[in-house]
Amino acid sequence: FFHLGGVTDSCIHRLILSNYLVSDKPGAIQVDLSKEIREIEEAVNTIDAEEVKAIEDRRKFRLENDQVEDESTPEWVSKALEVASVSPESAILISWKELEREINLVAHKLGIAQASRSQITSTRCLQYLMDTGRLSKKDKSLIMKMKRLRNEVVHSGKKNTNLTEENVISYMAHCEYLIQRISKLR
Repeated sequence: FFHLGGVTDSCIHRLILSNYLVSDKPGAIQVDLSKEIREIEEAVNTIDAEEVKAIEDRRKFRLENDQVEDESTPEWVSKALEVASVSPESAILISWKELEREINLVAHKLGIAQASRSQITSTRCLQYLMDTGRLSKKDKSLIMKMKRLRNEVVHSGKKNTNLTEENVISYMAHCEYLIQRISKLR
């Protein structure tokens, strides 16, 4: 453990995750991220809930019928759907990675400073898209909520979340919706 004034990194993680803890018995920490999923769903409701719902319904149907891919399904969606029931956390990470990739790609195509490309973070790319009027504050807010959930998944440890397949499909649908919106900015 790393000690800082008597506080271990384990204590710091416990403080950070305390809002999400369901059980903190040794070896059985469970983190409830359903609040973050609800916040993401509520944020998109103000943007375009019908479009996200349609995406979500298509993904649910394909998953229920063991049809994780077809010609119109992006490769990342197929991968995320394949692992959703076994590892919801992995499906969240696959989805986030694709959203982040699209944000970075579009920001670079639209002219974010090319000279220091290695120093440009996805957060900076997101801010650039917002500052140039290409994304709204609502879009950025939704993306930041999704990033927060992704971070909680990463820092809570695999298999320690209460994510359901339904949560994952909702998160994926929101990612897909945002990717479609952002890709139109190219």
